[in-house]
Amino acid sequence: MALRSAPRDATCALAMVFFVLGGPGCYQGDWRIGAEVPIGTTSRLLPTRDIERWELEPTVTPYVVRLNADLRPRCRNARFGSSRRTDTGVFKRTGGGYWAAAAITSGGLAGIAGIAGGSGWIARDGGPYAPPALYAVGGLIAVGGLVTCVLAAKQGSTTTRKVLCGVLSGAGVSMLAGTVLQQELFPKPPTAGETDVLKTLTFAGAGTLGVALGTGIVAGLWRGQTERTQVVDKPDDSLWDRQQGEVTCGPPKPLVGRTATLEIFAERAPEGPGSEAEPLKLKVAVNEEGKVPVDLRPLRTALQDCGVLRVQVDPDTIYEQFLDDFTPAAKPDPGSATSRPIQGRIVPREGITLQGMEGKSKKNVSRLAVPGFEEEVVARVERRCRAEIARAQPGRALSAAPVVVREPEVPPLVRAPIGPMREPEPPEEEFQQSRRRPEPEVPPLVMQNGGAPSGGARGGECSAQARQTLYRDCEHTCSKSLDIGECLFDRRKCQIDARYSQQKQRDMELCDLAWERCIFKVGRNPAAWDRCVESCQKANEPAQCREQQ
Repeated sequence: MALRSAPRDATCALAMVFFVLGGPGCYQGDWRIGAEVPIGTTSRLLPTRDIERWELEPTVTPYVVRLNADLRPRCRNARFGSSRRTDTGVFKRTGGGYWAAAAITSGGLAGIAGIAGGSGWIARDGGPYAPPALYAVGGLIAVGGLVTCVLAAKQGSTTTRKVLCGVLSGAGVSMLAGTVLQQELFPKPPTAGETDVLKTLTFAGAGTLGVALGTGIVAGLWRGQTERTQVVDKPDDSLWDRQQGEVTCGPPKPLVGRTATLEIFAERAPEGPGSEAEPLKLKVAVNEEGKVPVDLRPLRTALQDCGVLRVQVDPDTIYEQFLDDFTPAAKPDPGSATSRPIQGRIVPREGITLQGMEGKSKKNVSRLAVPGFEEEVVARVERRCRAEIARAQPGRALSAAPVVVREPEVPPLVRAPIGPMREPEPPEEEFQQSRRRPEPEVPPLVMQNGGAPSGGARGGECSAQARQTLYRDCEHTCSKSLDIGECLFDRRKCQIDARYSQQKQRDMELCDLAWERCIFKVGRNPAAWDRCVESCQKANEPAQCREQQ
């Protein structure tokens, strides 16, 4: 009973070896981590980032734009609870080459042993003509294998030629070797009790051939790729909800104290100032409300021949660019105090345009310096634009003479009373009233050293009183030119109240601070105001006073 069960046990063991080694095999690849899906969670809105929003928009007044700057928090829903993740992967089965090598080696040994043993067996028991016949057949097969090998070496080796070369050469040599082995070592059949070597060699080759077939089948199965999946459950997890978008949460906060640069591009400026490579730049400061109007009417008037002007905003502090859908890399944690990232957003990104003024009259064009820009730079841009028009339309005459950089001319003075200030009136109405009533009398000016101003016709024109009156009139004229009449009215009223205050110096400084804030709110620059008043004084000062200085 034990002898009968031994072959069956060996077969089962061999089958298990082939199943274990050839079935699952060895795999090579990586898992692709799937998206985590919340299961049975609760939702909560958490802040994710802050957005600095810079918006440039036109107003109802032509060529007057408004810059809005604020900080807005952004939030996204977070889910807390259990989650499930499904991972997938494509794995390649490796190690099949070893099984193929084992199949080829065992097949070669099986062929050599089986053919050699069978040839010797036939030569011994086949009669006197069997050995010569085997020599002849083996020699022909060996010669055919050698010819196949030579052709493979000369004409290029292919898989078929390689197989034929090996099989024919091995079979021919094995047949010759088996015949020689029978003739020299085992010429007679074995007696009782002796082992028949030729038969044993033949049966061993047949068994080895079975091993070769088995390993060949394993090598054929052990290749290719397979797809696998695995499911991972997490009982306690926190995830960002990707199905719902990010929302704005909380009121916006104005960016007080921040500054930005307005870059202005002229349509007809191909190079130099005003072009894409070198735009005109205007510095703008954000006030307490986060909104600041910028008056570009003087610049638009000065650059009438430059076509369309494009205005873009460039914040002085640039953060990472705004993304429409942002999800933090870290998982949500309501108890952590990590800082939120800040991103910047400019609306609109391409800026806004100021249409040209070719069809408007140029008779009333102000020749004062454009606030915030150097007069020479503005004049150079205007000259380039005119040259571009002349180049594009050779037959068209230029609408104006070439711009000459010179001292700006100041419009004629409209004298205002030094007494109590009133709301500024339209120029036409004030001009009619000035013709109906005499010029207000200026009160005497008290000097700091207690003396009186010098008299005489010549001295009176150059006296401190006359200069103070000229300075007041220039302030009144420049306030109308720059549209800051209300600011000047509040400044003079504040200075009158501070003059009779107990803390005169402190109140005067507060008046100056309120004056600068008022100028910034209407989109002006204190430097433009100083240049206007100084130019007005130089243009209206008598010649004899300049000689005395």
